[in-house]
Amino acid sequence: MSLYSANAIVLYHQDLGDADKIITLMSREYGKIKAVARGVKRPRNRLIGGTQLFTYSEFLLFKGRQLDNISQCQIKESFFRIRDDFKKLAYTSYMAELVNEFVPEKQKNEEVFFLFLKTLYWILKNDDIELITRFFEIKLLLLTGILPYMDSCINCKASLDDEVEIYFKPSEGGFVCSNCCSIRENNLQIQKGTLNLLKFLSEIKYEQLDLVKLTPNLIQELEKILRICIANYLEKKLKSLTFLDKIKL
Repeated sequence: MSLYSANAIVLYHQDLGDADKIITLMSREYGKIKAVARGVKRPRNRLIGGTQLFTYSEFLLFKGRQLDNISQCQIKESFFRIRDDFKKLAYTSYMAELVNEFVPEKQKNEEVFFLFLKTLYWILKNDDIELITRFFEIKLLLLTGILPYMDSCINCKASLDDEVEIYFKPSEGGFVCSNCCSIRENNLQIQKGTLNLLKFLSEIKYEQLDLVKLTPNLIQELEKILRICIANYLEKKLKSLTFLDKIKL
């Protein structure tokens, strides 16, 4: 039996028979891991606490033929206050699904691990979950190399600083000026402030989020751009988004 340890956050769990669950972990050492928690659905099982959604624990696992198995776990931070807040739970589930989709199984990615971990801590002490979600999306797209190009028009390379009309061109992953936007029906016109906001959020750290002042229009346009980028990359709509949209109504 080959044992190994991993510091990991619980992204997702699904039932496996009457007593077990398959737990999806985002670990610092190995990236995404799927492992079985035996008997975790039974009362007083020692793995119950450490396998709750978003819990950050040190796991001891042993390799199996198809899926590894969780032997022990020691909780570092339970993040139970996120699970107890309906709105924060919904948004964090969406971010967890993003990590699950963007990170291949057993491919180490410390940057994404620490981004998600810091995001969880930030959610604990801040109520602007909408802004935190947009910030997380931007940083995740930046880390994976699919954040839209923002420095100039992707067609003519002209600066967008003096442009009155700016368009997001999903097919080419960037922004174009009005002169290069001949087929406007296929592009999203945005405010200049939205592009500036996207740039600013891509450059700052969490500790600087208090400097950000948003209007409803800016946050809505930013959300549209990021959703398009994510959907184009994944080629599907995430399940958690459907639920998230319902609670916004």
